[in-house]
Amino acid sequence: MIVVKKNFRQGDVVVKLSLQDDFWYLSHIISPGDIVKGKTERKIKIGDGSDSRSSVVRKIMHLSLTVEDVSFSSDELRVKGTVAKEHDDVPIGSFHSISFKLHDTLALTKPSWPSYVQKKFEEAAANTAQHILVVLFDREEALYSLVSQQGIRHLGSSKAEVQNKQYATSASDSIVDELIASVQNLLQTNDISSLVFASPAFWHSSLQKKLPADLKKKSVMVTTHAVHKGAVVKLLARQELKSLLKDQRLSHEQEQVDAAIHALAKEQLAYGLADVSKAAEIGAVASILVSDSFMQKQKEEGLFATLDELLQSVDAAKGDVHIIFSPDLVQTIDGLGGVVGILRWKI
Repeated sequence: MIVVKKNFRQGDVVVKLSLQDDFWYLSHIISPGDIVKGKTERKIKIGDGSDSRSSVVRKIMHLSLTVEDVSFSSDELRVKGTVAKEHDDVPIGSFHSISFKLHDTLALTKPSWPSYVQKKFEEAAANTAQHILVVLFDREEALYSLVSQQGIRHLGSSKAEVQNKQYATSASDSIVDELIASVQNLLQTNDISSLVFASPAFWHSSLQKKLPADLKKKSVMVTTHAVHKGAVVKLLARQELKSLLKDQRLSHEQEQVDAAIHALAKEQLAYGLADVSKAAEIGAVASILVSDSFMQKQKEEGLFATLDELLQSVDAAKGDVHIIFSPDLVQTIDGLGGVVGILRWKI
């Protein structure tokens, strides 16, 4: 995301969407009630309809919308709302939508920019779109997962012919050959900046011997005995990968959820909207975690204002605000009511 203009005090920013990750970031920065301005098209009929020479043309317009809903996909960010400023072809207050794609410019005005929203915006602006390919493997199978700011996407797996244990070395060679070929194919179709190979220590030497020099330069090897999708998130919290993953959202989220579970064991965790709100009223919340699914549910039910007020009150009291997006971690927070507060003291 390229920042064209930024003035948090006045409430205005203008950005150019340069990465697909920007769709994800902005879908969580833009909230109902904000004003979004962008370019859109409208079909206009020329002629009265009875004339065979009448035609329909597309007219480019720049509209300002009062946001009601925001969604994103892999190729666009879609903002829906009502027209905020009078336009020659579109009456004020009418419902409209704008689809933003890569290289489009988006102007956003918010009534206020709490520090946690500013932090998310700065994170988006600094995003290098680092994508890490994590390869979990043992003597029988290799699992390939792509880790980015948007989360974990499992790309597939490969298997080697299983031989008797006394032929473990040849079996390892078989899976190593298979996974190197798969990795090279994935590098051609995905923007990957780093590689993480995780396996029992026995297979490290086999991989090192056969790994091409260009792949060695961007690779990190760690020891693990688990080869399944659920192991990828836990792998991101490993000490060996902290330097590589320090800017990755998932690693950060895992740390925050771990801290919440630790606080729960110490009886210093409030959970559920009502209990967290009570704790926030007396300034007891040092850190608040809210799941993306709970936030989206509040928006859908028209209750987001209450949650947003809670987040802003914690932010104003110098507490940390963390929004959790990773599916596995969202499930943990949702199991505690969708929102939890790590307390400064026991209540």
